[in-house]
Amino acid sequence: MDLKLPEYLYKYTKVDQNFINMLVEKKLRFSSPLTFNDPFDCKLYDKYELDAKEWKKYFLSLDPEGYRKKFEAADKNLAIYTAKFQYMDAIQKAINQIGVCCFSADENNLLLWGHYADSHKGACIKFRTSELSKVFPIIRWIQYSQNFPEVEVLKDFHGALDVAPLHKSLDWSYEKEIRIINGEHGFFDFPSEAIEQITFGVKCERETLPLETLREFKRIGYKKLRYIFSTQSRQSYKVVQGGEWGF
Repeated sequence: MDLKLPEYLYKYTKVDQNFINMLVEKKLRFSSPLTFNDPFDCKLYDKYELDAKEWKKYFLSLDPEGYRKKFEAADKNLAIYTAKFQYMDAIQKAINQIGVCCFSADENNLLLWGHYADSHKGACIKFRTSELSKVFPIIRWIQYSQNFPEVEVLKDFHGALDVAPLHKSLDWSYEKEIRIINGEHGFFDFPSEAIEQITFGVKCERETLPLETLREFKRIGYKKLRYIFSTQSRQSYKVVQGGEWGF
């Protein structure tokens, strides 16, 4: 059962040319899992560790004649495990072909500001989930755990493709991550109505921002867009949203 999605999704980012291109072209970047900073992310592991006999039975059901010849070789166990690794590699390659766009449910997270928003010099973009869902139907919460998810790859090939991109180590749970999954990686259109606010970090200086470009955004379809500046709380470890920057 899928968990209910929040009303808004948040994307922490640098204020750079990629930021400007995303807004001007109205395209979100969907990355291949091969580019992720976590080597465990989107990796598939066979929970059930089937023995050679079970793998042999499975491969013979796929292609009786083709695999029978391979398994009659001098070292049949080696042939079986070679087939197994080729099968698992095929699934992993299929996973690596998908596109993933990452968001957070948390609009005010010090670690996310530090890690993804250029050490608080960047921005946090506020997306309305209902608008994104009009063009991207697969929007899911990440599930966090200490162990790999249980996947029975022989019985559920497509299920394995669905599970792998939506599970991460418990160490990443502070991100409160939500992902949009796409069939391929690349750049894909989103509706301008999806973005309602851009909050700039506490170390982002107005003088360094591309002001003319920011003004132009409202003229190219971002009718509801608000620009908010941030300050540091004087009482706690917290970023506080200030007033609206009028460009």
